[in-house]
Amino acid sequence: MKNKYGLYIHVPLCISKCKYCDFYKITPKKWNNINNFFSSLEIELSKLPPNFSPLSIFIGGGTPSAISNNDFKNLIMLISKNVDLSNLVEWTAEANPSSLSEDKLAIMIEGGINRLSIGIQSFDNNSLKILGRNHNSEVALKAFYNARKAGFNNINIDLIQSIPNQNINNIENELSLIKSLIPDHLSYYNLIYEPNTQLSNDLKMGRIDSLDEKTESEIYYHIIENLNEFGYDHYEISNFSYKNKKTIHNLLYWQGDEYIGCGPSSHSHWNGKRYSNISDIDKYIYNLENSKSIINMSEKLSLKDKIKETFTMWLRLTDGVNIKVFEKKFSCKIDEIYETKINELISNGLLEKKKEYIKIPNDKIFLSNSIMSELI
Repeated sequence: MKNKYGLYIHVPLCISKCKYCDFYKITPKKWNNINNFFSSLEIELSKLPPNFSPLSIFIGGGTPSAISNNDFKNLIMLISKNVDLSNLVEWTAEANPSSLSEDKLAIMIEGGINRLSIGIQSFDNNSLKILGRNHNSEVALKAFYNARKAGFNNINIDLIQSIPNQNINNIENELSLIKSLIPDHLSYYNLIYEPNTQLSNDLKMGRIDSLDEKTESEIYYHIIENLNEFGYDHYEISNFSYKNKKTIHNLLYWQGDEYIGCGPSSHSHWNGKRYSNISDIDKYIYNLENSKSIINMSEKLSLKDKIKETFTMWLRLTDGVNIKVFEKKFSCKIDEIYETKINELISNGLLEKKKEYIKIPNDKIFLSNSIMSELI
């Protein structure tokens, strides 16, 4: 496929901080330099490689939908002005239900955004309070219906499982809503207690209790079973596609293709080099305005490290790694990299080889992190 690479834009602006989130973002008290942020983003976009023509664009955050209508129009204009959109297939914008107005949805559609990712996280109001979200189930449903009404025929819903106090019963209620809504794509992530977040502090102080691993596993497989019955393809550890609406952008990540990230704290993988931008909007603005570097970290991966990283990420796909495609991509044999390791994991039932694929067995997917750590 020609131009198989992506562009990520990080908008680090949020109305409020969710208790579980460790992404770089700033809240409204520090939005005084938002105009300078967009001016600096334009400078960064203007430095993209010549004829940069991505297959996908993903506007994430933060909360891109939190910015004003005029700022969102400006953002789309900056991207369209500096990026060759002739090969673009998928253009995604993240949004929170509480800031997804009908006017903003219309701006997205008119600007060429063809995929929406709504951060609902849960349809259970108690769970939303535990997570520190600033919306309720009613607001989430309204946002989804308005998005359909606006013309979006490719909507992803982000959801979180294994939230404190969650059980099969309230998951059943959530699954019933999903069955009635039928979003085109679902990302169902397991809750992670990231260091230095409010949720981790709540856990440490005993204000909440995490679920035991057995309950987490039961919920995970219950979700998979039901979504399969609804017609969803469980194509990646945490992702489900309806009628082949797999996310092109994330597939680039999972299959070791290249991408460039713009905005504070964004990450890139380009020409064999992995690098990230500084996680400080003021320094980001100052450095771009003064022709200084905005790179925080940069490393050149060896071919062997790149192959191992790609193989491990590719295993996230439930079909597994297509051996022929993978070996053609890197012009080497998998056995040359891993020697006997793959066969050891197959012998222990942690991997399986089916025709031209190596994959994690379906009943071991919940253990995928441990399995992949053996291969990195």
